[in-house]
Parts: sequence; structure tokens; C-alpha cells
Amino acid sequence: MADRYFYKTRPYKHQVAALKKLIANGFGGALLMEPRTGKTKVCIDYASILHEAGKADRVVVVCPVSVMDVWVQEIKTHCPCKFRITVWDKKARKTLGLPKFGQGYLDFVIINYDAFSAPGRMEGRGDEGEIIRSKNRGGRYYVIRAFRDWLPHVIILDESHRIKSPSARASTSIVRMQWKQTRGVAELAPLAPYRVIATGTPVTKQKRIFDLYMQWKFLNPTSELVAGHTAGTFKSTYGVFTARNGYPQWIRNQNEMQLHRLVHQDAYAVTRAECFDLPKAFP
Repeated sequence: MADRYFYKTRPYKHQVAALKKLIANGFGGALLMEPRTGKTKVCIDYASILHEAGKADRVVVVCPVSVMDVWVQEIKTHCPCKFRITVWDKKARKTLGLPKFGQGYLDFVIINYDAFSAPGRMEGRGDEGEIIRSKNRGGRYYVIRAFRDWLPHVIILDESHRIKSPSARASTSIVRMQWKQTRGVAELAPLAPYRVIATGTPVTKQKRIFDLYMQWKFLNPTSELVAGHTAGTFKSTYGVFTARNGYPQWIRNQNEMQLHRLVHQDAYAVTRAECFDLPKAFP
């Protein structure tokens, strides 16, 4: 598909290679690309290719608040399709629903990670004046329900290391939204058939190799990398820990070659130094 696609802006060689990897995977994949190598353009071109192939009309982009406006500009710059953009920030979610679909547009909905950790709506106060919040209405529950009803074809997590913590509300909300367990059935029910995680720092520190777990639980939970693992067994498979002062302390990583092989089954990785056709002033 990439060979027949009309680019609005000329890609670099590594961007074409990244696109081909996402297409070859069949479901998307991981773009482990250093900053300033153009992974946002790759995501936009990927969604556009799927749209022109009749496979995608609705795209959700989850990103930090600080780059929501960047995504708007990048879509305008790189998307060759007829598109619409909805910035579904905190203010917009109070007054606007998700756009109606089926009108020949490639719809991008841009939302920040904080929306998936927002508490439920206030329902009253307890005996000691504490706020009582709903556990199924408002806040993140409204967001998850809205996206499940909207049926996106593509979900892109920009700076996907933001969901690295298995216990964080945003992490669990995003993963549960994408992969809903059907009651009584062992199979996972996906929300979006195409998924991309994009980050230049999939592992935030050398000893945080288990940062990959939740990112892959979103991306491809049936992969050999995370299938059958809990967060705890994943950590013990790829790290060595000891108990100190009553808490587990990391000593070193292990099985790194296996981890590297399994990650790169789904991922395209590149450093800026490897992109020889990039100009020095490439933003």
C-alpha cells in the first residue's frame, strides 16, 4: 500500500521503512524512533493509507497536553486526505460529543492522557465531608464509553511510555478500553483493529525494562512478549530483584536478547544518527 500512496509531503527513507513495518504487521506496531526523526508524520501517513484503502475513517490520538496543538498542525501539513480534526480537551468534553461518522472524512480525535485518569462525577459527600464520586459515570468512564460507542479504527499513543505504570489509572483505563474481556470467553475483544505506540524512550531508565509491559498490553497482548504474563512475572522474567528494607530492589536486567527479539517483532526502531538523509536542521 505504501508504494501506491500519494504523500502530501516527501518522506525520508526511514519513514518509508517504518510505514512498511506497520503495514506488514497487519495491526500497526511500535515506532521506537528518537525525537526529531518524524514519527508523527509516519502515524499520519499510516492512518491516511488505511483510509485510502477503505480500512479506516476514525482515528484517536492520545498524547500529552503539550503536543495537542502540534498534532493539529502536523495533520494539516502531512495528511493528503479529506480530514476533520476534533481536539477533545477538558473544555471540549463538557460541551462537545465525538463527531458523527460516515461522511467520507478521515476523522482525527486528539485527546490527552489525563482524560483517562479523571475521577468520576461527584455524587455527594460522606459523613465526614469527603467527596463521593461515581465509579461508572463521568470522568474517565464517560471517555471510555464514548470511544467504545464511536468505534475508532486506529488508536495512536504518542509518547506511549506515559502508560508504563501498571497501576496508574490512565494506563489501566487505556488498556481496558482497547482490550475488553468478553464474559465467559477467553478471547480478547479489540476496540480498534489498528494500533500504534510511538515513543523515543520506551524504557525510561536502564533498570525500568519492565516499562514495556503495559505498552505491549495495549499494542499486542497476544504477542509472545506479554502473553501469559502479569506485571510481576514480566518483571521477574526480565529483571533480577532482591528484597531490601522490605521492598524489592532491582539488581540487573536478564534475558535481554530474548526481550530485544520479541520487541522488534512488532517494532521499527531508529536513532537520529542512523537517519543519514535527515538535514542537520530537521525540526
